[in-house]
Amino acid sequence: MHEKLLSYKAKFAEKWGNIDKSLRNKIIVIAIGLVVILGLLLYISFKPKWVVLKSNADPEIIGQIETVLNDNQVKNKLLDKGTGIEVLEKDESRAKILIAGSEIGKEGLTFDDVSANIDIGMTENDKNQQYQRLKEAEMEQLIESFENVKEAKVKLALPEDTVVFNNNKKEASAGVTLNVDNTFTEEQGAIIANLIASSVEGVKVENVTIADTKGKLLYSGKENNGISHSKKEEIEKNKTTEIETKIQDTLKPLYDEVKVISSVKFDWDKIQERNLVLTPPVQDSTVGVPKTQKEQTESVVNGEVGAEPGIESNDQTPTNYAMAGNNTGSYDGSSKETEFGYNENEQLKEVAGGSFVPEQSSVAVTVYKYKYYNQEDLIKNKTINKELTWEQFKEQNNQPVLIDMDQQLLDTIRTGTGIENVTLTGYEKPIFVDKVKQPIKAEQIIVLIILVVLIALLALALIKKAQPDEIEEIEPEISIEDLIATNKREDEEVAEQLAGINEVESEFKLKIESFIDENPEAAAQLLRNWLNDEWE
Repeated sequence: MHEKLLSYKAKFAEKWGNIDKSLRNKIIVIAIGLVVILGLLLYISFKPKWVVLKSNADPEIIGQIETVLNDNQVKNKLLDKGTGIEVLEKDESRAKILIAGSEIGKEGLTFDDVSANIDIGMTENDKNQQYQRLKEAEMEQLIESFENVKEAKVKLALPEDTVVFNNNKKEASAGVTLNVDNTFTEEQGAIIANLIASSVEGVKVENVTIADTKGKLLYSGKENNGISHSKKEEIEKNKTTEIETKIQDTLKPLYDEVKVISSVKFDWDKIQERNLVLTPPVQDSTVGVPKTQKEQTESVVNGEVGAEPGIESNDQTPTNYAMAGNNTGSYDGSSKETEFGYNENEQLKEVAGGSFVPEQSSVAVTVYKYKYYNQEDLIKNKTINKELTWEQFKEQNNQPVLIDMDQQLLDTIRTGTGIENVTLTGYEKPIFVDKVKQPIKAEQIIVLIILVVLIALLALALIKKAQPDEIEEIEPEISIEDLIATNKREDEEVAEQLAGINEVESEFKLKIESFIDENPEAAAQLLRNWLNDEWE
């Protein structure tokens, strides 16, 4: 294994040495850049993330928290001149558990503490202030239990009871300051206000004000009329969507494009309902108790009813009295009126507003009918020519043209939405369709490349053909005398070579004969072996 590594190292060193010096420098720079980028990415990816554990707190409390964290080997950093502290994200849960177990930030105010601080010498006002502080601390802890509330401060204003009768007695109120994140909603502010009103005696929802640490008003009971601002926006948005959808569904089948702008109005004023309930004062009775009773009785004997008494002249026929010997008559009558009394129970109910007011709402509708101009068709019918180009034609006809609208459509919109203030406008909108340019296909590109290559080869062949042939140099003629002399020299050289060969052969022959004479048996054996090899 070690030898293989050494061989790889040697090969790499050899190849690296064969590379040009400038190229080697570039490779080194690129490698260093890649290493730096990779290192930065790894650092950013694995960099420890810090989260705020406590902020805008008393430095004394921050010091206590730091001590607890250091004692438990939890890394931490101070923020904002000792008014905040942060820990690693992975240690956040553990740090919160440690702080909760150490009772830091609770200020040690409990019911037992308040009771212990009360003595006989304290006035009733001092006792009430102690219990008010306790209530404020309880409300703060309760509000801080919300997920998106980091810190809460509650201040209660509870009026003092007095033996002096005072019609101008102030109502109890509560002011809350919250350190919240961006997910806090207005509905949560209303929930906290109702929570305080139900937990603190004498505090009404309309007397609760909530703001954040940045000075933004989150909830105001005096300005709130039962429906939050976000809820109002939601109701108005839903109504707007409903109206625009109805109009779109009506006009879309008739036109290519429909635009609707609506302004809906709602009455958000509170409505006070008065309900008077009358009940009989006597249990299990169906009528009330008589309050006044008026009874009238009339009786007439031998007379007629005359006119009413007074200062007016008696123009009527005078009363005739019965004389002796005439018939007599009489009249008896009575009337009775009774006024009954009932128990009256007047109930006043305040209902939040939110009714749609179509009289104050309005809708503006704009519709478009497309008119298509096709460049190919205009070229065919010669509308587009040398005198009028396609771009000039588009510039001359690019403005929408107003068209007449049907009154029945306008009446349909008014009836469907309930809004009388409706405007309906229509336009003919030009749409220009350019001539389609056929895209070049891959097959066409390949054919084009082949043609270019063939043309290049043909041009190269023509160029070579046009070049002149190479001129061979003609050797000078040799004379007969020179030729005879040359042949003679060559014959002499051949004779010398043959004489040398003959001498070598003679020496070799003598050595063989000497070997046979000295070793006849060995020579005979070699001859037999040679003959056997030949036959085989």
